[in-house]
Amino acid sequence: MQQTKAEAEEIKWEKVVYDQVQNSQPQDDDEEDMVDARCEFCHYMDPEFANEDNDALDLHYIHKCLMLTTCKGCSKIVEISKYANHLVTECEERDFFKQCIRCQAVLPAGD
Repeated sequence: MQQTKAEAEEIKWEKVVYDQVQNSQPQDDDEEDMVDARCEFCHYMDPEFANEDNDALDLHYIHKCLMLTTCKGCSKIVEISKYANHLVTECEERDFFKQCIRCQAVLPAGD
């Protein structure tokens, strides 16, 4: 099975994030600065994140963070681990989703 360019790029990005997390043990003096330069969801570190005057962290959340996704109902950025709950309780379009009583999977309300 051959990978698409998008799949190959995603695998490459996952490896970059994994390598960053594995190699990102801060030194004692720099610990507080490094926490500010780290994504709170995937722990990816980038010195640009600590600069409050740029949008690097927001752009990371929207486009690159592997722990976040865009809600198909309301277009908000949501943690993947909380996505199902978001769809049925918080989403502005929650009336279009239902949760299976057996497996807890979230499905379109028409199914």
